[in-house]
Amino acid sequence: MTAPRSSRRSFQGYRSRTRGTLLALFTLAPLLFVRGVQAQAITVPARLYARPGAVVALDLWADAGIVNLVGVDLTLNINADGAHNVPAPQAALNAEGDPYALPGRLIPRPFTQVFASPDTFSALLTTPATAGGSGPGWIVSLPLQVPATAPAGAVYPLTFSRLNVTLGDAAPLALTAESAIVVDPDTPRDGDLNADGRITVQDATLALRIAAQLLTPTPTQHFTGDLSPRDGRVNVGDAIGILRLAAGL
Repeated sequence: MTAPRSSRRSFQGYRSRTRGTLLALFTLAPLLFVRGVQAQAITVPARLYARPGAVVALDLWADAGIVNLVGVDLTLNINADGAHNVPAPQAALNAEGDPYALPGRLIPRPFTQVFASPDTFSALLTTPATAGGSGPGWIVSLPLQVPATAPAGAVYPLTFSRLNVTLGDAAPLALTAESAIVVDPDTPRDGDLNADGRITVQDATLALRIAAQLLTPTPTQHFTGDLSPRDGRVNVGDAIGILRLAAGL
């Protein structure tokens, strides 16, 4: 893979300026190098853009130097905006009211544990497989809920106090990373898979192609096409929901 709003609930306004051609004007945070081996790296977006009250996903990517990835153990610190007296974002909740993560394809059949507090998001991904996946590719997305009261221009720093990856049977390797959520009321809505600022039949067609496995989605398309309730998949129901949004229903 290459590549990352109110649905009718709180899932409006997600935009991630990440790799690929889906969205322009992107920047990536500094590469995160495995200690002593600069050929192995993980990247995260330097900035995530979201509407107030939206859910935004922080995507972790592996480069081609990441080989046989079998585990990730992380804790993300979610910091308040120092210039505004508003709460910081928190881990987003699924339909059952639990925090969740969206595993990518690099860790085969992942077993995922997620824990959250008001200012941290922890996830542990492991696999029972004897061999892991290799980059380049998407490792995991961490969905975060932006406060509805967040003012335009607010910036919420995101830092990892723990980011350990396990390659094969080697000891875990410690990395560092940082990103930030920037509140932008003009961020495109959920369902805008082609990022043209509108929800149209073309977006529904993309969702249907993804559901039929005729198109491999980017992490951003995967997240923005998975309408409420989020279940980690873009399916025919999501395509129908996007079509209804395009028709104003």
